Amino acid sequence: MKKVASSVRKRYPLTRQGVLQLTERLRGLQDERKSLISRLKLLRSQQSSGRLAEDSICIQTISNIQYVEAEIERVESALSNAEIVAHSKRKKRVDVGSTVRLKGDDGEIIYTIVPSIEADPFAGKISDVSPMGRLLIGKKLCDMITLPQFAKRKARNMELVGIE
Repeated sequence: MKKVASSVRKRYPLTRQGVLQLTERLRGLQDERKSLISRLKLLRSQQSSGRLAEDSICIQTISNIQYVEAEIERVESALSNAEIVAHSKRKKRVDVGSTVRLKGDDGEIIYTIVPSIEADPFAGKISDVSPMGRLLIGKKLCDMITLPQFAKRKARNMELVGIE
């Protein structure tokens, strides 16, 4: 008996801002691909006329094109299978799309929980599948969160004081 391939596609939960950012990234990648292809054509014409003897430059350009095309494919797949995460201002529990405020003895931390494709820890956007994201998902106001020990910092307790 033959197995039939499933046509189930992976859904990508995205915020509205995430869709806009990915659309912008897709345009940038497509422009970069055009530029790299033009560069490769120029390099090949220089190579055929004997003005360029190095194959390594062409190989690197081809490698860059392949990387950009793989990224284009990944972003297009995410956009075509996007599922917009509903965002309500009055949330009772932390979920994807929530912005949370945690307060502890050493100050306050603000994170936005986003799908992994949108994660940017330096901008305060943490993935829902990261250890911190998994720790926060499902929590409600006034819950105590124990942040694990990290590097030279001790584990610390923080209170969830805001969900937006």
